[in-house]
Amino acid sequence: MTWTTLTAQGITGGLVPSASALVILLAAISLQRIGCGIALILAFGIGMAGVLAGIGLALVYVRAALERIQTKNRLVGVAANFMPLATALVVLGSGLIMSARSALQFASI
Repeated sequence: MTWTTLTAQGITGGLVPSASALVILLAAISLQRIGCGIALILAFGIGMAGVLAGIGLALVYVRAALERIQTKNRLVGVAANFMPLATALVVLGSGLIMSARSALQFASI
């Protein structure tokens, strides 16, 4: 990840509309406080851009640190190569568990 992609990720993450922003805007319109709603959505977008940029920045530094450690310790290198697979398995397992629980809830209705 380069500084250019990190900046682009932060900007696009802040610009992508979300369901929460839509709810805030609709609530502001119904309360006739459109200016307040727009300000909240702007703050939400800036916050999301900052969080995404911060996470990306942390990943850049962690990657550089892992590359330095990898050259000194072979076990860390093997663990670093295994991490993407482990992360994918955790996400897959979580999705399967949530899907199974939802299916059981629908089956009981």
